[in-house]
Amino acid sequence: MGREDRGGTRVADVLIVAVALGFVVGFGEVLGLGWRYFVRDVLTHVSPHTAWMAPLGYAALFAVLSPIGIALRASFGLAPMVFICVALGLIGWIALLPWGLHPAAAIVLALGAAVQLARLSNRQSPRLTRYARTVASALGLLVAILAAIVFWIYGSTERAAYAGRGQATAEAPNIILLVLDTVRARSLGLHGGPEWVSPNIDALATSSVVFDNAIATSPWTLPSHASMFTGRWPHELSVGWSSPLDSAEPTLAEFLASRGYATAGFVANLSYTSRPFGLSRGFARYEDFPVTVGQTVLSTSLGRVLTTMDGLRAVLDNHELLNRKTARRINADFLDWLDGRPDGPFFAFLNYFDAHEPYEPPGPLRERVAPGYVRDNMGHRHNLLRGINARRLLKAEMPEGDIPLELALYEATINALDAEIGVLMGDLAVRGLLDNSVLILTSDHGEHMGEHGIFEHGQTLYEAAVHVPLIVRPPTGIDGGRRVPRPVSIRDIPATLIELTGGNSAAFPGASLAPTWSGDARVRQGAVVSPAVSELARGNVEQPWYPIAAGLEMQSMQSGSLYYICNPDAAEELYDLEVDPAESNNLAGTPDGDRAILAFREVIAEVGAPPRWCPPPAEEAPRRPERGR
Repeated sequence: MGREDRGGTRVADVLIVAVALGFVVGFGEVLGLGWRYFVRDVLTHVSPHTAWMAPLGYAALFAVLSPIGIALRASFGLAPMVFICVALGLIGWIALLPWGLHPAAAIVLALGAAVQLARLSNRQSPRLTRYARTVASALGLLVAILAAIVFWIYGSTERAAYAGRGQATAEAPNIILLVLDTVRARSLGLHGGPEWVSPNIDALATSSVVFDNAIATSPWTLPSHASMFTGRWPHELSVGWSSPLDSAEPTLAEFLASRGYATAGFVANLSYTSRPFGLSRGFARYEDFPVTVGQTVLSTSLGRVLTTMDGLRAVLDNHELLNRKTARRINADFLDWLDGRPDGPFFAFLNYFDAHEPYEPPGPLRERVAPGYVRDNMGHRHNLLRGINARRLLKAEMPEGDIPLELALYEATINALDAEIGVLMGDLAVRGLLDNSVLILTSDHGEHMGEHGIFEHGQTLYEAAVHVPLIVRPPTGIDGGRRVPRPVSIRDIPATLIELTGGNSAAFPGASLAPTWSGDARVRQGAVVSPAVSELARGNVEQPWYPIAAGLEMQSMQSGSLYYICNPDAAEELYDLEVDPAESNNLAGTPDGDRAILAFREVIAEVGAPPRWCPPPAEEAPRRPERGR
């Protein structure tokens, strides 16, 4: 093609071609995701908004890059713009492939195809420009239509749910369930943690029931939430590291909706509480993935590739998640819904993610608790199954002096969350809702901060991973508060809520916790509740010495001050947490310890998921070796 033809390429032509190619690449990805989900039946961790966000995201990105093509158009025509868009688009498409491809091979493949199409574009420049205008207009209209359809489906589903709910009794109280994702009990002031961490939660405790030994059913999000919603043990449910909660068991939201409650969920853990993982069942409104610029970027595979590049993140000194929903956002969304909700009682579920890795408290707070601390070796990842996350890698190898700083950042995120909990309590009080609401504050699991040489969660059943806060505030509260020392399971939350709202707690498995604080001391101590059992199935093992690395599953239980663990390799552990909170003196193998272990084995067997290897063969009686740094 002659220079005069290339020089005749207009600015508008380059921009239109960039936008059109962006729409094409984006819709290509949407089709690929649809094929994986609807045809191959592969769980895909994406928002329905991806149907319009992915094309819009690519079109916006390519438009931002169009000045490069515009600057080169006089000498090379449309070829530079086509090359850039095709190369980047193919890299994004290759990232979607279900099998691994070496990054270098992916780049070579993408660049080779881009070069060929760029050459072709200049030979067909006038025709390409005409087609680009048509494609940009048609696909741009399709983006708008798809966005309208997704919003309409959400809205119409919510309206239909409200219309189909049952009739509530006039005296039915509201229910507010606050789940502080990844907040361990030991870091809160009311459980012996630093007083500065949780002043507002501690204040809430003074008018509530505090369970000193509440145990999560699992040390990670999905099975723990599923137990809170169904009253079932994790092994009774479909949930797993790659499988969602199915519809086999009724959920608390479904039950309450059938009895006239308006139900709504507002979640910030976009990895395991989002719609694809089944926890939204029964909620008329369920807000998970935000409609934001950051989420739009993450709706494109290219955006996910770029934003999870560790080197780029390190240069920018920014490790925050682009679609992180802060507690302030969760509260604002809840209050907006609250002010426009239908008449009658409501059940609201709020999941907060502020305390989860990558531990990013607000700037001033970060500098106050860990001045000058640089978190090196940060890793970012995304996959279509478990979403996006960031964390410090190889924590077991970091300097000893960094552990207190990691803990300080973690507890600072709890402090920032606590401040928003305080604001929420004030907003609810102003609206006059606290005196007609049952409020439960808890967590789905804890977090390790170097105890036993372990970090984060999902790898162990030591106390740090499963001991969670559990605060129950009945309507009008309890003067002076009340403490319940006996170990309890968060599995009993559904039955407790049903009883507190005037229903029959037998509607859900488990038992109501209300008798543990009502009546005289004999009633409280003798109340029948679920055993404080936790379960863990193997997922991605972080370190070879982490307990779950020895096999496929493990169980634990607390009774009184004794805490028992059956490990995957049949090694048993027993600790008296009252005198040994660090779990450093294993009582298994002592006469008293072995007698106590017999009782633990019987209870776990009754739960229905006895480990096949506990008790171990008498002649072997293996004992887990010392672990840690």
